[in-house]
Amino acid sequence: MRYPEQILARAISSNPATARLLGFNVYPMLVPQSVTLPFVTYQRTGVTRLTSLSTAVGVPTTQLELNVFSASYTETREISDALRALLDHYGTTTQGVTVANVTIREETEDVVALEGGDLPPAWQVKLELEIQWEEL
Repeated sequence: MRYPEQILARAISSNPATARLLGFNVYPMLVPQSVTLPFVTYQRTGVTRLTSLSTAVGVPTTQLELNVFSASYTETREISDALRALLDHYGTTTQGVTVANVTIREETEDVVALEGGDLPPAWQVKLELEIQWEEL
C-alpha cells in the first residue's frame, strides 16, 4: 500500500519548479549526514478517520508536517513558495492511491541549529498540511 506522504514526496521531486530548487532532497523525518542544504523533511503528525454508525468511511484526513531547511532566508522562502504553489489544493490518483485534496493549514518560520558538528544555523519554514485521501 502507498501512503499519501509518499505521493507528495514524489510530486515534489518530480515537479520542475521544486526539483530545480531541491533535486531529490526530500526525506521522511531524518536526513542522511552526507546531504547538504537545501532539503525537505516530512512526517505524519496525526490521522483523523470519519466513521458512520457501523464502519469507517474510508476517507481519512492525514496531518503532515513539511520542513524546509536552507542556508539563506531567500532560498528558504523560494522553496516554500514553490511547495505552496504545487501542494495547496493538490489532488491526484496514482499507484492505487487517491489524494483528493491537500490544504496548507499553517506556515511558520524559524532559524535552527542542525545536528552534526559545527554546522551554521539554517533557515526553516514549516508547512502544516491536511491531506484528504482514499484509504484502501
